[in-house]
Amino acid sequence: ANFLSLAEVEVYGRFITPIIDNSNLALNKPASQSSTYGGRTATIATDGNRVGDEESKVTHTNGDPNSWWQVNLGQEAEIDEIKIYNRTDCCSDRLSNFKVFVSNNSMEALTFEELSNDPDVTSISFSTGVGSTPFTHVFPNSIRGQYVKVQLAGANFLSLAEVEVYGRFFQPSGPLVNLALRKPARQISTLSNYGANLAVDGLTSNSSTSFNHTNREPEPFWEVDLGNQAQIEEVVVYNRTDISPETNNRISEFFMLISPNPFDQDRFSGYLGDGITTIYQHTGPITDVMTIPIETTGRYVRIQLFKDEFLHMAEVEVMGRFLSSSGSSSKGGVFVSEDLTEPEESIVNSKRSPTVSDQVHDYKLELFPNESSGEFSLSFNLKPEDSRVAVQIVDARGTVVYSGESIFEQRECVWKIREFGLSNGVYLVRVDFGGHLEVKRLIIKK
Repeated sequence: ANFLSLAEVEVYGRFITPIIDNSNLALNKPASQSSTYGGRTATIATDGNRVGDEESKVTHTNGDPNSWWQVNLGQEAEIDEIKIYNRTDCCSDRLSNFKVFVSNNSMEALTFEELSNDPDVTSISFSTGVGSTPFTHVFPNSIRGQYVKVQLAGANFLSLAEVEVYGRFFQPSGPLVNLALRKPARQISTLSNYGANLAVDGLTSNSSTSFNHTNREPEPFWEVDLGNQAQIEEVVVYNRTDISPETNNRISEFFMLISPNPFDQDRFSGYLGDGITTIYQHTGPITDVMTIPIETTGRYVRIQLFKDEFLHMAEVEVMGRFLSSSGSSSKGGVFVSEDLTEPEESIVNSKRSPTVSDQVHDYKLELFPNESSGEFSLSFNLKPEDSRVAVQIVDARGTVVYSGESIFEQRECVWKIREFGLSNGVYLVRVDFGGHLEVKRLIIKK
């Protein structure tokens, strides 16, 4: 035990803010692999050529134990999506039972087992081959890293036509700003006139009128729509100080949920393990001001109690930066999606016919537009036996203006459709789940 006295503490560095790039961050970046067979070097998978129909167009290792390939993006990036294009002239089954690792440090010297057990390394496992269809893995909440490594779980040759890493790099920036200030907010219920908007009115001081207040509810919640996707660094919750300590403690045992998509369920349990929502549980002391470090991306922020209680707060500040497309080719616009129930023909040559189980299974297909960047996301839940998904966008004349096909290993999936450059009008977004077709109507008004 002793006294602690400090004259000054200085922290040197710089703030960072993401820049939307919407391009392949791995393009023409340096790459390496466990060995090289026949002069088929690692950089072939970052040369921009996705076609793997000839041996000269793909990387090639020897039949090493846990053969691997790695790309260095050059600097830390926020990664949204990774695409892997396999060899197609032969031997496509070699790319099976493998993992993709993402880290801020080079992983060349680390073994498959070491990386699989490293908590600082993001890993995604795949038990089946990707065949001739490009494999896509989307990170709903984005991850950070500089190095991406593809590694086999066993001994075999490894050949890749192309590896694409989509996301954004960072640059020096200024301080964080409150993204929630005066943004639309809502809550499960309202006591008297203490609406949800009073928690984002900018008044953080002790006040007997400027706070939100719900009725007593089993799991009361309050949430704010930031208006756009954002890089969120921390959330600051200002508790009420005009009441007794017992009442002030009502906000104990709260959860914070952050998602790129609107919240459509009242119960907290509906978002556990959905693969999209970032969930933080506050277990620290209940004080007048609580600062919670988050470091994630999202647009919608919810605070929810996991008990039967009232929920009230003086102010909520969401500190971060918007993922602005400034300096890039933003396409902008207002997008409206609607369900379409008319029958449609399959858009891929499925190996099976639609079955009764297709009618029972709820794919939970949703379309979430991003008004600022001109892209949109499709979210859906696959059946255990499904993996291949195809998407077409068709205009009013019946012309296919976008077509894509990918394989998903996870059951709960998000697919981002980038830079489609559509003009005003009505479009059909047709999603084929291996023979079962669902359709959304997309209306664009710019």
